[in-house]
Amino acid sequence: MSITSGSIEKTVVLQDTGNITKSLLEFYAKINNRYDCYGLASELTPLEPNIVNGTLLNLKNQDVRLRQITDITKHNISSCKQVMKIAQLRHMDGVKGRIELSDTELIVTATLEKEMLHVIYSNVKQLVEQQQSIFEILWKKAIPAEKKIREIENGIEPPETKVLEDPDEIFNHMKCVIENASKILLCSSSGAMQM
Repeated sequence: MSITSGSIEKTVVLQDTGNITKSLLEFYAKINNRYDCYGLASELTPLEPNIVNGTLLNLKNQDVRLRQITDITKHNISSCKQVMKIAQLRHMDGVKGRIELSDTELIVTATLEKEMLHVIYSNVKQLVEQQQSIFEILWKKAIPAEKKIREIENGIEPPETKVLEDPDEIFNHMKCVIENASKILLCSSSGAMQM
């Protein structure tokens, strides 16, 4: 089954590797202005990384905006640096699966039970626009790749924000912070005081 059949809106689930490969190549060939990807850089695609990278490089040379959000770890820094030569890259913890968006289409890739690959293709305008909107929200919240890579390479732990609501949990957390702190800076509406 080919995804190309005129301008009829449709959503199709593909399972056969041959159909998936053909559909991905057709998807890439129709990209005009934007390619956005949320997913792990090197997983969940039946295409060879060289084919994907070559395709993305061709798109870049055609002035297509290329952006990707992935989970950057010490294990994939090398491949992320390769992606950064072609596309804008940002980091987000816990990325799973893969969603690729163009101007008018989307591809969702997932591995289900027994490592079976499923691809969902859609050119339904409302679905594409919805996923583009979600991507924009994630893009704004994601960390620039350069910053995340620098943190990993320099062994810097990123700051963590927690919202505590339970009074006992707040008390225990503050007690732990005070016991482990070498200096404490208390801030209040009347000013700051160092202890």
